[in-house]
Amino acid sequence: MKLLLGLIVGAAAGGYVVNNMSAEQRRKLEAQIDKAGAKVKNSNVTQTVKDNAQQVASDASDAAQDKINEAGDGASDKMKKSAASSTTSSTSSTSPTTPPPTASTTTPPSTTPRT
Repeated sequence: MKLLLGLIVGAAAGGYVVNNMSAEQRRKLEAQIDKAGAKVKNSNVTQTVKDNAQQVASDASDAAQDKINEAGDGASDKMKKSAASSTTSSTSSTSPTTPPPTASTTTPPSTTPRT
């Protein structure tokens, strides 16, 4: 919270100072800011940070892609195993020695009135 308050106060004070400058002073300030920005932009440190950030992003992308591929392969294998086990269980449940139950083998409910 203190950082945010300091940032707001600093921006307001900077705006007030710049607003009260003459055109010549603003031009000089702008030139100094551009010069500082160019130094940072052309710095070896900036290039190194940029290269490292690109390498980290590339590595993270490769790792995520590998994990997604592994998950997809695992899901595919589970589906294959599930399909194979359901096929074998459906063929083994109807054995030739025990016929499946039919309507003729069941006893109808009693229609005798109760007394």
